[in-house]
Amino acid sequence: WLDPAKEADAAKVLIEQGADVILQHTDSTAPQAAAQAAGNVITFGQASDMAEYGPKPRVSSIIDDWAPYYIARTKAVMDGTWTSTDTWDGIGAGMVGIGEISDAVPADVKAEALAIKASLADGSYHAFTGPINKQDG
Repeated sequence: WLDPAKEADAAKVLIEQGADVILQHTDSTAPQAAAQAAGNVITFGQASDMAEYGPKPRVSSIIDDWAPYYIARTKAVMDGTWTSTDTWDGIGAGMVGIGEISDAVPADVKAEALAIKASLADGSYHAFTGPINKQDG
């Protein structure tokens, strides 16, 4: 989850192979730094806002906020009410957020992204709604 040197190396290899967008599921800003150094590559951060790399290369980020979950689970252990349970909270519950979308994103695309975010939060849209298509359509 956290190996900045490997994260940077992986981003650099992808950029050298022609990638112009870098997303990661790692926690450092190394991919953003590699994209910034390469120029003309955009990124989407993971786990924290990473806004120090905005407005480009970082155009937005997934922000994890597990603190309320951890506090509630710890309190349940302390008061004897803890039970094992699955947790699939996301945007609606506030466990996952989307960072500010930078002005590097066209206004119409930003508006559409914010509308999808709102529908994910209120439950009117599910992220894995099909159909699922292959690359050829």
